[in-house]
Amino acid sequence: MVGNSNHDGAPSTRRTYLSAAGAALGVTALASGTVAAGDKEIEGDGLIELEETDLTAVLVINEPGDYQLEEDIDLDETGDDFGVFIAASNVTLDGNGNTISGDGQGTGIRVTGGDVPANNVRIRDVELRNLINGINIRESFDSQITEVDVEDCGTGLTITEGQHTVLRDSTFNNSQLRFSEVRLFAARNTIRCVDGFGLRINDSIEFMFVNNEISGNDGSGLTGTSINDGQIVRNKITNNGGFGIDISGRDVDILNNDLNDNDDGPCNIDSFNNILAEGNDPECEVDT
Repeated sequence: MVGNSNHDGAPSTRRTYLSAAGAALGVTALASGTVAAGDKEIEGDGLIELEETDLTAVLVINEPGDYQLEEDIDLDETGDDFGVFIAASNVTLDGNGNTISGDGQGTGIRVTGGDVPANNVRIRDVELRNLINGINIRESFDSQITEVDVEDCGTGLTITEGQHTVLRDSTFNNSQLRFSEVRLFAARNTIRCVDGFGLRINDSIEFMFVNNEISGNDGSGLTGTSINDGQIVRNKITNNGGFGIDISGRDVDILNNDLNDNDDGPCNIDSFNNILAEGNDPECEVDT
């Protein structure tokens, strides 16, 4: 069953928005209403703790399964804080090309873990417009974000404590990316025209950025602190208002990147130990 309720828990005439197929515990994962504070539920194979207080979501997914958006969601129209709130493991959300939008407020998609991470969550083919946060993922393992299109969101994608995360084939216009404590693979993404830096990664290990474009941002293209054991390879990081790459860390390879026409220069690299920068255009100098 796909269910909807209003914020008071009463039956509602609000639209269904979502279809589900192949849910492991039956198609009962949908509800519109209040996101509880401090609740802990065993859902699928994960213990999920919802931390928000008195916040609401158009759709709450708390069981494993494959889900598909059937129409657009406008948070300005519904008055909710989240478009889709995922508090389960083994979930695929296919946006089917639909849009989640707001009036400069709200979060399009939120994924949250608790005592264990949300495991194996897939998000694809969704547009996010004019939100504070496009996608916000906290405490996750083996998540994938593919073919998303984000525009005019304060932060297009935030991932905190995300292990073995994949981001690919996605576009972020005027929407920053922020990563903290992640293991991340990012390929074939476009990040441009941000009022500030394009992408920031902090306190992270085992990351790879390959074949991305980070261009036309007001600040530096790619920034990071305390990043270790990573690769930044064959990216186009050009025409940014700061440096192309502005990082500190150790054991990072910066290879064969296009770093032309950044206002402050191609790179500002503070190496604690073993940063290799070769084949970049222009070349980078490493401060040791």
